[in-house]
Amino acid sequence: MELMTYTTRQMKKLKNESDLTKVRNMKEEDIDYSEIPMFSEELIPSLKVYKNGKLVKQKAVKIPIDSEIINFFKSLGDDWQEQINNTLLRVI
Repeated sequence: MELMTYTTRQMKKLKNESDLTKVRNMKEEDIDYSEIPMFSEELIPSLKVYKNGKLVKQKAVKIPIDSEIINFFKSLGDDWQEQINNTLLRVI
């Protein structure tokens, strides 16, 4: 199943279940992305993280970590910081 996104305007036009069928059958080129804000550095502080439907409270901190550890986690992918967090969560 493919996850689809719709603008507020498109969702307001949905009147009943038959409209949902129309939305499911929309082609990519029919979707209006103009109301979606561009991602920027200024947006990051306002992002909220949810895990299992619950808001996760996170706090940005600076801690010294050996470069060997950083390099290992970076080798795991772009979500390396999340991987560090998940690893620490498993040991508490």
